[in-house]
Formats: sequence, structure tokens, C-alpha cells
Amino acid sequence: MCSTLLKKKKRKILLILELLRNFSLLMAEATDFLAANLKNYQLDELENELNEMKKIEVVANDKKQATLDFLYQDFLPPIERPDILEITQALNTLLGTVSSDILARLDRYQVKTIEPDVFVLVEVLKQGSDKTLALTKELIHFKHPEKLLALMKDINSLVRRGYALHHQAIKKMMHNENDAIVVFSYSNIYEGFNRSWHALERLTRAVEAMIIQNT
Repeated sequence: MCSTLLKKKKRKILLILELLRNFSLLMAEATDFLAANLKNYQLDELENELNEMKKIEVVANDKKQATLDFLYQDFLPPIERPDILEITQALNTLLGTVSSDILARLDRYQVKTIEPDVFVLVEVLKQGSDKTLALTKELIHFKHPEKLLALMKDINSLVRRGYALHHQAIKKMMHNENDAIVVFSYSNIYEGFNRSWHALERLTRAVEAMIIQNT
């Protein structure tokens, strides 16, 4: 009986971790979509692109709900319910900034051309997305925390770079741009990227807490 119960718990854990991995796959897809859209940016096509991006977000919301449904059931160690909830919420916020927030701000402010700094920020975001996917894959093997710690170190390094690039981009714009509308618009667009860095930080903190509790 005890053996059967342990196997059942292990299956639950693996199912939830697989959902998180699939969540990260969607985030990687959304990041690629964002990068491709900016590379071939056309303002008059942006609304249609946003609708396509929202389809990814709908699927992600289904994944989030599936994860929460598992958490409403009996869920016991080695991974606690709050840890999974925090990781899920961080992934959801991150996907939201990638899947709609940045493009939505471009559409809202009717931005006609993309500043070069945006492409640099997108590249950092894409690297963060790739590392997050690797992190959620490695969570399935949570008995090897050293690999998780190495990935979190990489993610935190990208976060620091993202914050620094955000600071530099705003400073450059304040120095070179005379159009107040452009300054206002891009300040808000860059803030969309900042939300991504916050979400990545939240994710690594949640995984770190999980490792501490289970090692």
C-alpha cells in the first residue's frame, strides 16, 4: 500500500513538472514569435500579430489552470505546493510580458520604427527563455540541484545584463531624443522588458527555495 502511494505521488510530481516544462516551451515559442515580428516589423500588421500571440497565451492559461488543478488535490513532498505555485506564477508573468505586453505597448503607442536597443533586449530575453526551458526540464531531475543552481546562475546573470541594458537605453534616449512622445512611448516599452527581468528573478528565487527545502 505504501509503495503504491509513493508511486502515485511520484506520478503527480512528474505530471506537474511536465506541465511546467510545456509552459516554458510555450514561452520559448512566444519569444521566437516576438523576435521574428520585430525583425520584420510593420505597424499596420501589428494588431493581427497580437491576435496570433494571444493564441499562445490562451494555451498557456490552460496549462496554468491544469497545474493549479493538480495543486488543489493532495500534493505532498518532495516538492511543496507553494513552491510549484510560485514557479507557475513566475512563468505566467514571464509569458505574459513576452506574449502580449511588449507587442501591445508597441501597438498602443503606434510605434513606427524599432530602436536598435530593443533588438539587444530581445536577444537577452530569448537567452533567458532558453535557460528557463532548460531549468524546467532539469526540475524533473530535482535530485541533481547542482545543474539547477548553474542554470539559475546563468539566468541571474542575464537578468543583471537586462537591467543594465534598460538603464543604458533610457539614458541614451534622454540624451539623444528630443521628441517627448517618443521618449514616453519607449520608456513604457522598455518597462515591459523590465517586467520580464522581475519575473525571471522571481522564478530563480522560487526554485532556490525549493532546493533549500529538499536537500
